[in-house]
Amino acid sequence: MKKDEHSYKMHQSIRLKEFPTEHSLSAYKRGYYFEAITVLHGFIESQLKSLFHVYSSKATKSPLSVAWDINEKLSFVAATHVSFVLQLITKNEYDILIGFNVLRNELIHKFYLDPYDDFYYGISKKKFSSCYKQALKLASKIVLRVQNMCD
Repeated sequence: MKKDEHSYKMHQSIRLKEFPTEHSLSAYKRGYYFEAITVLHGFIESQLKSLFHVYSSKATKSPLSVAWDINEKLSFVAATHVSFVLQLITKNEYDILIGFNVLRNELIHKFYLDPYDDFYYGISKKKFSSCYKQALKLASKIVLRVQNMCD
């Protein structure tokens, strides 16, 4: 990766002090739902990109550097679609990831809606917990898939 105006030495950048899934779970347990979902979403996205990137490098027998910059431009949803099309994730996993992305978008965008006639159009804690816990478990599976593919 080349240095540019956005490159910093590690001690100059903002970093998590724990592994992302641990940090996310810790935030979730303390009721910091925005932090929990944002960290987990970003981490799963990076792992999906890694899964696809390693797969494509092995399939084409080309170095990772060939597609590095392009791969980094994939969004969560694009990486999820591509991973399913290539059968790197199952249909159930695909559904969990798409549902998790919808949950994140709803939380971020509906949070600021004002109640109307005593109804709040936000996210219930029950729905958040169910979707979040499924995605958290899946994150660990994806990490293992990436590691196994690299072996």
